[in-house]
Amino acid sequence: MPDTATIRERKRQIRETTLERRDRMTAGRHRQASARICSRLLELPEVRQARSLFVFVSFGSEVDTHPFIDALLHDGRRVAVPRIMDRTSIQAVPMAGWDDLEAGQWGILAPRSTESAPGPFDVAIIPGVAFTERRARLGHGRGYYDRWLAANTVGTSIAVAFELQIVPEVPVETHDHPVDRLVTEERVLPPSGTGY
Repeated sequence: MPDTATIRERKRQIRETTLERRDRMTAGRHRQASARICSRLLELPEVRQARSLFVFVSFGSEVDTHPFIDALLHDGRRVAVPRIMDRTSIQAVPMAGWDDLEAGQWGILAPRSTESAPGPFDVAIIPGVAFTERRARLGHGRGYYDRWLAANTVGTSIAVAFELQIVPEVPVETHDHPVDRLVTEERVLPPSGTGY
């Protein structure tokens, strides 16, 4: 069994190489792949039926979630987005429109309000750096989303990623939360009808 230091170093290496690949995507490829992911998300039965959704607001080379959020707001869904509260936690805050957000930590758009959105959430759309086909997730290493998922009731957690973020393995620790579904520009894991 690898020790904690070995696991952390392996995670760091995977983060570095995967982020480098993602950052090298051309603007056109990024836009096209993000649009395909958004379409796949909106077609998922879990998303079509959801009334209350927690969605991360994309930043930098992440899958662009802005059009997805626009579609949800246009449909009159209840949308909440994350606000970083401190070094270890995020909070879900209601969002009615883009005017509700401002540039926060690291320049990421975040709610001006600190009002908490009451759960439970039908769906949570989760970011990540790297994933396996079995939906193990590697984030940036701060643990925000692992802690949030552990503390909140969510019907289905769905991660979005580009195919180039799928890796053969991710070292998993006890606090690491896998996601229920993973959506890329090419596929949805697990495929419909296969269960979890």
